[in-house]
Amino acid sequence: MTDTTIHTQRFIIPILSKDSTIDIPLHVFVSEVNLSSSTISPLVVLFHGAGGDHYHFDKVVPVLVRSGFRVLTCDLRYHGESQPTVKENNVVFDMGTLCQDIFQVLLWLKEHHYNHTKEDKEKINCDLIFGGLSMGSILAQVCADQPTTKWESLGYTLRGMIMIASTSIHMIWPRIAWMDLYRDIESLDAAVLQAARQAITESAIHEDAKKEVARAMALITDQTLFLSLRACANSLAVPLLLNDEEQEQKPQFDDYPIRLPKQLLITGQADEHTVHITTALKSLNDGEGIKDTVLRIIQNSGHMVPLDQGVEVGNAIVDMFYNNEK
Repeated sequence: MTDTTIHTQRFIIPILSKDSTIDIPLHVFVSEVNLSSSTISPLVVLFHGAGGDHYHFDKVVPVLVRSGFRVLTCDLRYHGESQPTVKENNVVFDMGTLCQDIFQVLLWLKEHHYNHTKEDKEKINCDLIFGGLSMGSILAQVCADQPTTKWESLGYTLRGMIMIASTSIHMIWPRIAWMDLYRDIESLDAAVLQAARQAITESAIHEDAKKEVARAMALITDQTLFLSLRACANSLAVPLLLNDEEQEQKPQFDDYPIRLPKQLLITGQADEHTVHITTALKSLNDGEGIKDTVLRIIQNSGHMVPLDQGVEVGNAIVDMFYNNEK
């Protein structure tokens, strides 16, 4: 009889801050079915959104693990339990830094967690899928946008990407207009940040999901929330300067769309603006000949899709990256 018990291991992995003097202990969680298996299962890495933490994927992870995936979730720096050991004067939070954090996490796991000989480590060739919710989706895209040799040096073959409730970092139009307000700014009024907290909490549609968003949001400072929103804005393609007659543009990429095959776009049916954005992205990918782009609009869910309908999100990922391979 096959053992389908899910095993989740917590790792506390020290990541140096930008000035290389302060440790930020990243709390990382690896979930899989059979810890003793010699087979290296595909690894799905899921990133939470601004003000979130790894618990936001609690309904998604079991679906993936029982379908044969390993899943890595974490609390990104300054979120959840991943807080610096001492107070920092110069808090750094941008997508390039977060991407490097993830590289260090995967390197640490390769060197310290998996019990292989040196020869085995060099030969491992494991499929890797990056995904995330909202801000986490932007980070997933930044990771997927790196030279493939970055991940291949760790033994991973980048196989696909999961974008949940998010725009594309290379899409010029249509845009999430409010996000451009955060581009390159140095500070934000506390009242505006409080409104942002409330808007994020209310972006779920089920009461239990809203409570979960509020719980995680209470763990981050205003500074972290501000830096998270600015990091998202600064990662997007630069907007066009339009006159009044040009306000309605045709969907378009910049010159560097991510051409990775197998891109799964997920959004909640009640998140109407993101439905518009992801529908345009699907059309653009198809027009660019980017293979296997699938759009899944999940019913009875808002922006916080993994909290509103986590099992459905998990099933969509399995359908994309497992069932279609059979």
